[in-house]
Amino acid sequence: MNQRQNGFNTQDINSQSNNQSLNSNPVVNYNRQTGQPIYENQNSQTLNNNQNTQSFAQNQQVNSNVQNSVQAINPQTNYNVSNNYTQPNYQPMNNTNKNSSFKRNKKNVIFGLIGIVVISLIIGIIILFGGNNKSISRTIMIYMVGADLESKNGLATVDLDSINYNSMDNENINVVLIAGGATKWHNNYINSNETSIYELKTNGFQKVQQQSTQNMGAPQTLSNFLNYVYNNYKTDEYDLIFWNHGAAILGSEQDELTDDILTLSEFKVAFSNSTLGGEKRLETISFRTCLNGTIEVASSLKDYAEYLIASEEVTRGYPLGNVLSFINNIEKSDTAIDYGKKFINAYKEQMSGLKSLYNSSGETYDIYSTYSVVDLSKIEELETSVNDMFEDVDINSNYNTIAKVRSNLYQYGDSGPYDMVDLYNLIDGIKDISPNKAKKVLKNIENAVVYNWATNSQSRGLSIYFPFKATTEYKNAFLQLYNTFPNIKQYNNFISNFSSIQSSSYKDFSFASNKTDLKSNQESSDFSLELTDEQKEGFAKANYIVFRDNKNGNYLPVYKGNEVSLKGNTLSANIKNKQLKIIATDDKTENIITLFEDEITDKYIKYDTIVTLEDFSSEKIGDWKMETATISLIYNKETKKTTIANVSLNSNNEKLPGGVVSVDLNDYTNIVFASSSYKIQDENGNYNENWESNGVIEGIEVNVGKFEFEQQNFDDGYDYYCVFRIYDVDNNYYYSKLVKMN
Repeated sequence: MNQRQNGFNTQDINSQSNNQSLNSNPVVNYNRQTGQPIYENQNSQTLNNNQNTQSFAQNQQVNSNVQNSVQAINPQTNYNVSNNYTQPNYQPMNNTNKNSSFKRNKKNVIFGLIGIVVISLIIGIIILFGGNNKSISRTIMIYMVGADLESKNGLATVDLDSINYNSMDNENINVVLIAGGATKWHNNYINSNETSIYELKTNGFQKVQQQSTQNMGAPQTLSNFLNYVYNNYKTDEYDLIFWNHGAAILGSEQDELTDDILTLSEFKVAFSNSTLGGEKRLETISFRTCLNGTIEVASSLKDYAEYLIASEEVTRGYPLGNVLSFINNIEKSDTAIDYGKKFINAYKEQMSGLKSLYNSSGETYDIYSTYSVVDLSKIEELETSVNDMFEDVDINSNYNTIAKVRSNLYQYGDSGPYDMVDLYNLIDGIKDISPNKAKKVLKNIENAVVYNWATNSQSRGLSIYFPFKATTEYKNAFLQLYNTFPNIKQYNNFISNFSSIQSSSYKDFSFASNKTDLKSNQESSDFSLELTDEQKEGFAKANYIVFRDNKNGNYLPVYKGNEVSLKGNTLSANIKNKQLKIIATDDKTENIITLFEDEITDKYIKYDTIVTLEDFSSEKIGDWKMETATISLIYNKETKKTTIANVSLNSNNEKLPGGVVSVDLNDYTNIVFASSSYKIQDENGNYNENWESNGVIEGIEVNVGKFEFEQQNFDDGYDYYCVFRIYDVDNNYYYSKLVKMN
């Protein structure tokens, strides 16, 4: 669809965010028909992102990781973004019939009235029989920050290439892209030394405005892009897609070149300085990112768009992924909710493809995934009800109750510092504290979340920050950041008070020195621990670890399980058939690997194990690669077989931990399963509570495609020991005594 206005004088923005000056080059416009560059004389304006910007790290003494994670969040920063709007030309009506007769005017009035009646009837018929078939023209904007997702894995290019101009409704839809923030692009149309704007045409994405390198983590880059699109593409609706890493309440769009991200406060600055999101509200804002499906994000964007499309969970990139292909299926009659559902269905299809990559045995396991469509007009009412509920919560008298609920809530991005939990499940878990107000919050969540897809029951469409598991440094930094979200002030007061109690109420429950020793039953593979009344009161949850005595002074942790029950004062677990043996099919070598129990259902048990993936296929040593990864395994309780469910690279992004890239195991030649052993007893046979600090890392290497798994009991001739790891209501953990299992 070509409705771009010719002759628009664009501006070159020289971004200077994070004290990094980016060179300014002349702006080049391109002829839409010929594709040839058009050089224009114009005045360039430099925008300085340093003025009135204050680094959060300067106000908060935190460790270096936190300083890298929290960016400038001063919501009062002013950015002078210029809008060169093309003004319409109005032609005055030529009124030359002043002396026409009264009779002629009367006749005109009669015919005019008849015309109005006829037109009204036609409109009524259209509304009655065809009102849902409104034809809508759209401009879909993609704000793509490639970062390491593109430079290392080419995921942005794969996603862009899935949009087909000839398959989509190109008469009613424009697709406009700004791409930057990556050191390398895996295509021939995006240059890493530019941050140019492209339009999708018959032959793919074509450059329509050349720009020098811009900081994609700066708000004025976003404002400039939005204003450019609004002035050059006139359509009924505008939809915006953010593509990059996501960091929950920290924001998203991490620029690999500047290491800057767009914070939620900077999102608001960008939209406030743009016509799109300002005078002209966006139809949808979609996040093809991790963890941005939060009430805090919704609250920050509610004034700038009608709907939010985002995920509570960590989302996955995949070398064969094609989520942006949903654009090919958008129709002119689609509503915003239809648009959101098609976006989500494309992600669902990607995850189904990823599942089928490993799921040759037909397992029913689904990788935890979520996406929702949120009506932003309902967020203010939801915020009010959340504030109303937490204003009445007496944190001192209800601390233990709330802490136990929080401890057992599923946490999104669990490997990171984000502390995000599902809002609905949080309120439902503590609803007895204020039943009527909790009921209102739950109802308002249901009203706001107009569509929700999740592969687990813990996700209802919106998450919320609740500090609990992160380090003190991260909690302090995030709580300081939370002060920039004024719309949920009472909840802010609640989590601040909760965090203060958590950090100051430490009690040593001394589970390792219980007078009652652990008990074990070798026949049933059960073991148990009797808690005191005081320990039970402070108990939140527990897991357990099974060790194998390697007969060399070291003990190998072979299994970490979460299936622990507390009945009365008795804590118990069962380890039957929870040992996994890996067998090399070429030489029949057998080894035990370390498993981390992740999920248990009636049909399967899901485990994770840490590996190093190796690719030595190239004749050039420089092309060899080694990458740490997590392999997810599924044990089918019916077939008694264990298969690989997923392989994902472990993120080394210290600033935005939690991003997941799934890979095909066949792209590698070898797997090394990590195997770390520890001295859990001293020379006198006494249990060492600090055993985690003295480990020895080893590895078990197998060839890809030449191994199989076998589940068995702990009866291979080695001695096995068990220990409970017990968490209290303040999220401190303790080890019990060691008990021999055979």
